[in-house]
Amino acid sequence: KAGIVHRYDRSTFAELGDLTYEGEGWGLCWNGEHLAMSNGSSSIAFRNPDTFAIERTIEVTLNGSPISNLNELECVGNRILANVWFDDVILDIDNDTGNVSMVLDASNLLTSEEEQEANVLNGIAWDYDASDLWITGKLWPAMFRVEWDGSEHWPEGEAPDPIPSSDNSNDSKSSNGSDQTTDVNLTTGDDSDSQLNESGKRIESDGNL
Repeated sequence: KAGIVHRYDRSTFAELGDLTYEGEGWGLCWNGEHLAMSNGSSSIAFRNPDTFAIERTIEVTLNGSPISNLNELECVGNRILANVWFDDVILDIDNDTGNVSMVLDASNLLTSEEEQEANVLNGIAWDYDASDLWITGKLWPAMFRVEWDGSEHWPEGEAPDPIPSSDNSNDSKSSNGSDQTTDVNLTTGDDSDSQLNESGKRIESDGNL
């Protein structure tokens, strides 16, 4: 909220000086060329890493509808993974167009008892060595490693081919340190049943989530 970017040396954590910007900063990730930044809206700004000036923006949409409350970001190849604040979903966003090609529903990772003590899902990290994803959130008791069946060619520059549909082969599996396994399901962005409700905050699907 202060509009200040703190810069540090990655090896020594020595301060390298601050930059300023207007608005709020929510999520930030590096795509190899720009810093992609969210601010709680449906837009993602791509900023110059040296000046922090905005060089382009994209509007994130699912089936043509903008998705607001974009929060944590993780850049993976030409994709951006983003969580939606107060919804246990992660969007797979095209870095160039802003179109959402997949929605990962992580609402069943925590037990009902764990949910009572936990806060929002807002931790996303891609493991390039293992080619899988780590998910967690504020006050969550565990981190979950997620892998996608049938998506071996992602994220090396292209979206999954074929894009996962609603058959069982596209279910994802997630496990925490206790080797518990839970379904983490996907739906494609071109599914006509995926839509925003009247509040504009939740993403739902009949049958594919």
